Amino acid sequence: MNEPIHQHFVPRSYLKNFAIEENGHFLVDSEMRGSKGPIPMNIKSICAKKNLYTFPDDNGDKYALERFYGREVDGVYPEVYKILTDPTTFNISEETKRKILNTILSLFFRTPKFLDRKNDQLTKLLDRIEQTVTNPDEEIVLRSKKGVEFKFLKKDIAEARQTLKQQNKQDFLIDHFGEWQKFVDFKLNCGIEVIKVDSDVPLITSDNPVLVMDMKGKLNGDNVFSTENILEIPIDREHYVIIYPQILNDKDDQYRIFRSTRDKYFAAGVNLRTEQNSELRIIGQHGDLQTHLDSQNTLGALTSENVKAMSVTIEKAAGGQELMDLFAEHGTPYCQAVADKVKEMRKNKIWNNDQMLGKLILGLAQRGFWTV
Repeated sequence: MNEPIHQHFVPRSYLKNFAIEENGHFLVDSEMRGSKGPIPMNIKSICAKKNLYTFPDDNGDKYALERFYGREVDGVYPEVYKILTDPTTFNISEETKRKILNTILSLFFRTPKFLDRKNDQLTKLLDRIEQTVTNPDEEIVLRSKKGVEFKFLKKDIAEARQTLKQQNKQDFLIDHFGEWQKFVDFKLNCGIEVIKVDSDVPLITSDNPVLVMDMKGKLNGDNVFSTENILEIPIDREHYVIIYPQILNDKDDQYRIFRSTRDKYFAAGVNLRTEQNSELRIIGQHGDLQTHLDSQNTLGALTSENVKAMSVTIEKAAGGQELMDLFAEHGTPYCQAVADKVKEMRKNKIWNNDQMLGKLILGLAQRGFWTV
């Protein structure tokens, strides 16, 4: 049986939608942090680690998790991508919703950032012990968050490093899978919006493609189960997916995909967040990374067009934040305080044709809160 030791934590079925095919090879531009610029690379060569999902012992199939990802995520993603990018698809079944969440959310939980950070913490702790404990026969006792004790002598610290890193990996393999499945159920009733962006500024992605943010727009991946979190991910150079917080749940819309369009300023903004959320590299179709870098300068320049667009963006962001604050304060988007705020916002033409505000207006009206 084939041993799949070269394991992608961002699947090729996802990366292909940012690539150009040449003679059966899918090529993207990739730029590492601190490098001098983008270089073309085959998607086979990026976002992968040797034996990342391989279980350390030989009991059973040690590649079971990698095969599961290949079958249940990577193999299903093309179907999910087709649904998300089909402009005529609005209503979906619970099964389809679960498929969408299962594939997208896996891209958050399966990345090695969790294991890497845990190992970094372990390294710093053991380095400190090595520097401060002078007696080679002194017993060291470490206790995990789960209450498990690990004891070793100072002179055996090298062996302890290896053992503890092996335990970290085993915990990662088991815990991230369980958290991922739990999170799919957690987000099942949340709304989904697919945004098509202006082609002037194509979307890019990264080695950490799912953004988790709180309702103030701050990255919040360390508190992923917050009911106020918004999840975002670019799925190709034109489409951006948003999964809304539980606090905005509406049972009438839980199996509906909302669709909208946004301009180049929106695309430039989310590209910047994508870059900030990356671990080591950003990724895009040939030429798109340079367009991203250029857009940060050109769209930030103080031209009359940019100033006007930025003022609208700032005003909408402020209005949206005021709504989010009211949702959090009252524990629901459906109350008189929110209705009063929406009534005020509707007087400003910048909110005309805003689909999500329209959804909120309808939800308020259905509950007897009028905004006219």
